[in-house]
Amino acid sequence: GSFPSLLKKLNIPHDGIEITTSTPPKKDRSLSDEDAKAILNSNSNKAEVIEWASERCLDPTFVLKQGVGYDPKSKAIVFPFRDAKGNLIGAKYRGTNGDQWIKGREPELYILDPTDLRQEKVVIVEGEVDALTLKMLKCPVVATLGASKDKGFHLLSNHRQVYLGYDMDEAGEVGVEKAAQAIGRYRCKRVTWGLKDPNDMVMAGATKENLLLLNIPNGLGTG
Repeated sequence: GSFPSLLKKLNIPHDGIEITTSTPPKKDRSLSDEDAKAILNSNSNKAEVIEWASERCLDPTFVLKQGVGYDPKSKAIVFPFRDAKGNLIGAKYRGTNGDQWIKGREPELYILDPTDLRQEKVVIVEGEVDALTLKMLKCPVVATLGASKDKGFHLLSNHRQVYLGYDMDEAGEVGVEKAAQAIGRYRCKRVTWGLKDPNDMVMAGATKENLLLLNIPNGLGTG
């Protein structure tokens, strides 16, 4: 036990005794108040977000409503990260030069709508842009934030059907295999996009019907 608890056990008053510990402080990646404020404020830079969303055929009003912002200092689009309860825990910054970095913590899954965790069906994609693309089309969706990531699959235990919408490349196929093993093959179906990913499909002119009815086996309820 600790020194104070030992004093208490021996019935020795320890008021006024300065107790120091040699244990080094844990490395804490929690979000600072300053960073949290900057993430939330970035959403007010609407012009840059509207331009970015329009380039990707995303509805700018919808994207702004999801909290996506722009940081003029680092010239980066800001994707807020929230946990399964909706608490802000961090953000990914995606610079216009292609650089990416994270402030705060990365979530187990990128979740735009916590109610999607309670749906019967859900689509898993790799990144934020694809998640925004499908959510814009009212599709229950989460993102792993990388083809090789697998830490959030336990959050999908309620889903009867899980559609694996990973990118149509080698890394995506490895991710699909990993996800199917972790989630259970009997609950999983592979989504075959006509191009690399759902955002590429939308940018090429695909409609909601193309994406949700033709590419996802048996359709997907979008209520």
